[in-house]
Amino acid sequence: MTAGIVALSVHGGAYMIEIIRAGVAAVPKGQVEAGRALGLSEKSILMDISLRPALRAMFPALVSEFMMLLLGSSLCSQIAVYELTAAAGDIDSRTFRSFEVYVLLGGVYLALSLVISFLFRGLENRLLRWAS
Repeated sequence: MTAGIVALSVHGGAYMIEIIRAGVAAVPKGQVEAGRALGLSEKSILMDISLRPALRAMFPALVSEFMMLLLGSSLCSQIAVYELTAAAGDIDSRTFRSFEVYVLLGGVYLALSLVISFLFRGLENRLLRWAS
């Protein structure tokens, strides 16, 4: 269990940090220099000039990576972590009803993805309203 959590955390964290780095790097340096020329405080430059456009640029990629982590958690079943895919395999081996078991598993993953997508859509509406 620990190995699966550590592996997913390191892998997902590396991708998310790179997404954040790219989002911050996407903000043109001229905008920050213009903020300094206008005499804005460093906090105001960071929040209003750097963070808002960066957040708008990186939010879709962050949500996508979060969804990939959710769906990638099924890989943990390969290192003996009992989760949805492992449970489906166990039920399949006892009942020999592969189609029904894996269609239900697909439905569960679809439901999880839709719920998380809905939550992130609400978060996006709030954040991007703030960021505009």
